[in-house]
Amino acid sequence: MRTNPRTASGGRGRAGTSHVLRSRSDRATLHTTPTSDPAATDGCTATPPPHRTTDPEPAAAPTRRLRDDRGVSILEFVGFLPILLLVGMAAVQLGLIGYGVNQAGSGARAAARVASQGGDPDAAARSAVSGWLDPSVSLGGGPGSDVTTATVRVTVPNVIPLFDRYAITRRATMPTDD
Repeated sequence: MRTNPRTASGGRGRAGTSHVLRSRSDRATLHTTPTSDPAATDGCTATPPPHRTTDPEPAAAPTRRLRDDRGVSILEFVGFLPILLLVGMAAVQLGLIGYGVNQAGSGARAAARVASQGGDPDAAARSAVSGWLDPSVSLGGGPGSDVTTATVRVTVPNVIPLFDRYAITRRATMPTDD
């Protein structure tokens, strides 16, 4: 058997002790006993740890549950569901408002372009905007003006019942063709 040169005991524990595994009827315990080998002790003496003579108290028998916690997760979900629905409807409402801003801008550009060339701006705005947004067009810059300004107003329907409909207005200016 080779020994570790740094420790006299060969690196297997404290110097001066040997480890013996003794088993009792209910569990295995590790005991250390002093050795009589002077090479293993390296001049050190060690005392073994105190031996435990009493058995630990037996674990208490598991107690029976007074209440059953089945169904708690469904109650938590039902309590959280209105908040989840409100957040979802708010996200849809924001998406509709963004879509309405895009459509109002497209309708205003189309109406200003057609009005600057002498056409019907109302028909151009209605063809550029989704029909369910119901666009209304007003023109600025009368005859003899260098620019034509079209203003388109759309109304976004509400998804959350507690709020009113949201009106969006966009303007576009085009140079007048003569």
